[in-house]
Amino acid sequence: MRCFSIFDLVILTTWRSSLPIEKVHMNKFLGSRLLFLMMLGVSTTLYATGPASAPPLTELEAVSLVSNAKSGDAVAVQKLLDSARNNDPKAQTYLGAYLYMTGDHVQAADWYTKAANQNVAWAQYKLGMLYISGQGVPRDYAKAAEWLKKAAEQNVAEAQFQLGLLYADGLGVTRDYAIAVDFFRKAANQGNAMAQNNMGVFYESGRGVPQDPAEAADWYRRSAEQGNSKAQNNLGALYENGRGVPKDYIMAAEWYRKAAMQGYARAQNNLGMLYDNGQGVPQDYAKAADWFHKASEQGNTEAQKNLGVLYSTGLVKP
Repeated sequence: MRCFSIFDLVILTTWRSSLPIEKVHMNKFLGSRLLFLMMLGVSTTLYATGPASAPPLTELEAVSLVSNAKSGDAVAVQKLLDSARNNDPKAQTYLGAYLYMTGDHVQAADWYTKAANQNVAWAQYKLGMLYISGQGVPRDYAKAAEWLKKAAEQNVAEAQFQLGLLYADGLGVTRDYAIAVDFFRKAANQGNAMAQNNMGVFYESGRGVPQDPAEAADWYRRSAEQGNSKAQNNLGALYENGRGVPKDYIMAAEWYRKAAMQGYARAQNNLGMLYDNGQGVPQDYAKAADWFHKASEQGNTEAQKNLGVLYSTGLVKP
């Protein structure tokens, strides 16, 4: 099992796609590049050679320095910078992560590049993600694919997943569903819940693999049991329609509810439909309307129409 580090605090990014597969979104970290530079008392160029005596950092030291740096400790920032300047790939990677969190994506990309060129897998992955998002570097899917491949070859599940998305969308590479599935499978076998959901999507649709609803159900279940709301909804839909599993409205309602409670609009609408029809749950128009309303507030057009029907027929009052 791969151990995660401070880099996992830097949430992943992605791009728009019409494919109904799992994506991930980025929360923008707020920070002050100016404050960072003021603490150092240096110019905006962070490439001067550091003290020859600065030793390579251990993992624990690097994590501690980043934690202290985030708290405004200028000494910690200087130590991290000194080690990075001395070509310590671990320090370069952690400095990249810290700079990204402060909002300085340009210099984050520079330090990630230095570490990536020293074959640091996580830096290769993060650099690939920056090329996807266009943060700190021009958006370039081909370069993203190049760096993600290097990280994927070192068994970074997140890189394998993202590379699968590039092949599924044909971004920076020739679209190839079979190759996309291959990378999703590698990530899924490491327990990546988003990749597991996408395996289910591709088996259900027959893209890149023979169509197999039962195999889709198995992958959805693995992801759903890790709390992935899309997989929970997808598994619920299989139970509702009897695809790959016996038709079971009670189980459908159970999985829809798990996803709906996490705020997933499609699941909220689907659960509302079960209450509307009395399938797997007692018929209850008020509860149906409540779930339709929750989904409607998120812009789900099906839920908006369903809620409108309940109001227009007088089954519930607005």
